[in-house]
Amino acid sequence: MLHFNYYKKANFLETKILGDIDISDIEKHYRYISSICKKHKILRVLIDCRKCRINVQPNDLDQLKPLLLDLTNKLVYLREAILVDLPQSTVIATIFEDKYEGIPNYSFKVFSTEEAATLWLNGSKNINLLRKGKYKWA
Repeated sequence: MLHFNYYKKANFLETKILGDIDISDIEKHYRYISSICKKHKILRVLIDCRKCRINVQPNDLDQLKPLLLDLTNKLVYLREAILVDLPQSTVIATIFEDKYEGIPNYSFKVFSTEEAATLWLNGSKNINLLRKGKYKWA
């Protein structure tokens, strides 16, 4: 199950994953982003996938490319950080990171701590600054 918390003023989305997920859940995540984004915006996303298993085969990730390309056409920049703590989920997230690193206007990075992910997304370790839209990175 996915739980979304969108901070419109900050252009920041938190996606909390509860339980295991499959490729349809990942597609749902990107469809949700598409529904909230406006053209010429920068969106930062923190995906919390700790204690969650990503039940996806590496080849399944190919079907996400059209969704990502559509999003990068709508946004100036999409920056996603994913928090993982299980080996299998880390492997899938890392394969995803490698597979889509060449998409213009898109960055995806795998993290094990919220502090490191927030620093990469925001230029600060304080996630509350990100939620409020007080960030250093632009």
